[in-house]
Amino acid sequence: MRNISFNMTTDQVIRREKVCTRRFGWDFVKPAEHLQGVNKCQGLKPGQHPVKLAEIIVLDSQWEPLNEIIKWPVRKAKSAREWAACRRCCRFAHYPPSTDEWICSSGANLGFYCGVNECPGIHDVDLEGFTLMSPEDFVEMLLRSNRKATEETPVNRIVFEYVGVL
Repeated sequence: MRNISFNMTTDQVIRREKVCTRRFGWDFVKPAEHLQGVNKCQGLKPGQHPVKLAEIIVLDSQWEPLNEIIKWPVRKAKSAREWAACRRCCRFAHYPPSTDEWICSSGANLGFYCGVNECPGIHDVDLEGFTLMSPEDFVEMLLRSNRKATEETPVNRIVFEYVGVL
């Protein structure tokens, strides 16, 4: 199983708050592929080993320009399985303790996935684990960590779920 580093978002992965990641050059990842999330893969000193964080399974993988998160910051889940992975990150949804259904602040019953017309969707920065960051700040952070990239550089947007987590 291939490792995937979550060096910048280790805490979000441990808390299972991250269900989307963007990767430059990761053209080999396909839906249904299992990956081992680790704290880091590069820069390990002799004798050090990556710390396993979580096993994940890829739900969706698509290429888009990096600045697409600015142009399209709120997205709907494409499937029931994707919504199940993403719903805990949705700032519009809450789970009333008296019911077994997720309710959107717009008043729509989200049921099994976010497909109702009234639902605004899920903020992509929330899916990335950066709930307090704007899409513009998120792009700026990625550009600082990947100096060769520009806002138009294609990036693979990978949506995943955690294996063994309900």
